[in-house]
Order: sequence, then structure tokens, then C-alpha cells
Amino acid sequence: PVAKVAVKAVSSIAKPALVALSIDQDGICVKRGDTYEYTISYKNVSGRALKDVVLRVVLPGELNFKEATSGTYSDKDRSVVLPLGTLVLNQEGTMRVSASLSLLASIDKTLVVAAYIVDTDPASGAQEEVVAYSLNQVCKGENFQAAALFFGDNGFFPSTLLGWLTLA
Repeated sequence: PVAKVAVKAVSSIAKPALVALSIDQDGICVKRGDTYEYTISYKNVSGRALKDVVLRVVLPGELNFKEATSGTYSDKDRSVVLPLGTLVLNQEGTMRVSASLSLLASIDKTLVVAAYIVDTDPASGAQEEVVAYSLNQVCKGENFQAAALFFGDNGFFPSTLLGWLTLA
């Protein structure tokens, strides 16, 4: 006899995203002491104006904040917050955040930089959130900028044989 198996079709409808949100950083591998730039892009794709919109970028403890093209950095929660106000349909923008990787970061650790966009639904008063993130791996390799301060051009120690002979 041939066994018959009943197959039930399952379907679901996901609520479309309110905002196309992305966070990009060149390369997955990050090295201790180097500075990296994260580009956060957003676009209102909801089909309606979004009110009270706030963009927030959160850095892990291993990344030391350097600067952002806009927004305010808070050391307390390690985030850059940019109030966007109202985003009309198809309005888009970009923000860049740069940070350096701590010299104490553990090799092979995965770092997560997250971006959040939050708005308030005017009809219900509920907050809606969209999340994007960038994953980076701490890789071997050291930054030799500290050594260059002493031995390189314009450093403390001479960079030529004559300079060393003068020092001696």
C-alpha cells in the first residue's frame, strides 16, 4: 500500500518595514587601534509620514567613539542619538559614525554595532521600531601608529643614521 501524507500550506503576511535602514562598514575584519567609519542610511518607505522619528546608533564597549556627522553622543549609554522629527514619504538621509577599536579588544570577538529608528504611530500612540546592525570580527594585526610616534617621521627618535649618531 502507498502511504499518503497530508501537506498543509502555511502562509504568513509580514508587516512591511516603515523605514529602509542599513548600517555599513567596509570589511568584516577590524584591527585593534584602527579607526572605522559606519554609514547609516535610512528612507521612509511606509507610505505615510512618520512622526517623532529618532535615529540611535549603539556602539559596543570595544569601540571608542571619535565623531559623528550629526547627532549627539552619550558616553553613558555609548550611543549617538539623532532626532529626525517628521519623515515625509520617501525622505531619506545618511549619518556617519567613526570609532576606533580598543587596543584591549579580544581577538576573534564579534562586535555588533546596531542602528535603531523609532517613531510614534499617531493613530494608536504606539512606538514602532526598525533595527539594523553591522557585525565585525576582531582580527589579528596591530596598529603601529604608537610606534610611529617614536620612530617615524616627526617622531621623538631620529629616523636617519646621522640623527642617531647625533643622539649618541
